[in-house]
Amino acid sequence: MKLRTPRLKLSKKNSCILLGLAACLSFGTFSARADIVLEDGVTPHKGIDALYEKLAAATASLNTESFSKIYAEDAFYLIPTAPLIQGIDGIKPDWDDWFVWMKEGNGSLDMDFRIVAREVHDDAIGYDIGYAKTLQKRPNEADVTYETKFVVVTKKLPNGEWRYQVDAYSQLKKDK
Repeated sequence: MKLRTPRLKLSKKNSCILLGLAACLSFGTFSARADIVLEDGVTPHKGIDALYEKLAAATASLNTESFSKIYAEDAFYLIPTAPLIQGIDGIKPDWDDWFVWMKEGNGSLDMDFRIVAREVHDDAIGYDIGYAKTLQKRPNEADVTYETKFVVVTKKLPNGEWRYQVDAYSQLKKDK
């Protein structure tokens, strides 16, 4: 007995819908990837550049669970509106509050980075100076773009993975 494999016949309309769905899914997957621009003279670094990708993915998913793969356990977080924050357990709540608010409003966040200076010493410690742009979207509200300047100090752990040891930023003033 010979089995026949059914053929899927799609109309032009259904083909367009299927193609559109595939495009939306691929763009949705791609949007979690950060746009990291390295200015002239800034050398790419696989371990450090991966931290920006991880931070952008955590921000896009509105989830701080992966922060232990981004920040060192004893990292310092210097934000303009608070005293020094040290440790992953102090860093996560600052982000969690924002993420909860975004989730409640069915919102999304997208982060991009531009690195203007980088130094890495003995492939063990380094720093980056740059700009970050975060696009905040919530239904029925105007999109908000936050632009910041930052400096991060990165360190290589004994297991070979890189983490932020210091993360400091301040918001850029908007033009009137």
